[in-house]
Amino acid sequence: MLKTTVRLIRQFRYVLLLAAMLVICFSTASYSAEPSEAIFYTKSSYEGTATTYKIGDSYQADCSDDNDSINDKYLSFELGSQAKVVAWQHCDNTGITDEWEESKPDISNIESLSSFQVTNSTDTILTFRLVDNTNSKIPLTLYIQPFGIPSNKPIEDSTDDGKNDYRIIGILPTNADGEPKVTAVNLRNKEGELVSTGSVYFQWNAKEDKAEYSTNPETAPKGFKIEQTSTNTFDFRWVGL
Repeated sequence: MLKTTVRLIRQFRYVLLLAAMLVICFSTASYSAEPSEAIFYTKSSYEGTATTYKIGDSYQADCSDDNDSINDKYLSFELGSQAKVVAWQHCDNTGITDEWEESKPDISNIESLSSFQVTNSTDTILTFRLVDNTNSKIPLTLYIQPFGIPSNKPIEDSTDDGKNDYRIIGILPTNADGEPKVTAVNLRNKEGELVSTGSVYFQWNAKEDKAEYSTNPETAPKGFKIEQTSTNTFDFRWVGL
């Protein structure tokens, strides 16, 4: 009888120890990011040194040989329930972009994305691409100065870069009608000569649940037909002067 009791006590202690270990494991794995935060880690699986970014905060790689991508510094991140991460390529000014709406234990494969900003989960990215409808085969590059993100240089899209990706124009809140955001537009040829220049305005239409663009007749970039291809994407179609 005594031996049986001792054995049961030992088994009970073992069960308690196992339960405690499970509690520790689950508590360690639980996310610690506040709703309006993103926590980035220097190692995958939310390990290593942690840095907290709140909504509105941003990060840019310095574009050196050993730091030209986000994953040169960070390899995972936890995301709060009210936040998302907008990432884009700024080191070569292409502005190719992506957005992440959930935590990621491994971002080692994001390639050349080099900058990010933490935004409200309801914000939307506006993107553009250059389309040459003249079929002239003359290389052209469109430069657009972005808004709502930290960028001292315009985002570029060229007709001869072999890519058809949309590139970031800016970030717009979508919870209400916003004030128009103006962006400068410049089209240059291969020699860098200015072909067309002007301004385009973007704003969010909460009633229609989409972004809209407008131009002023005096400052509209000549030679372009702007086509909205989705709620937040725009083709700048070059039709010629």
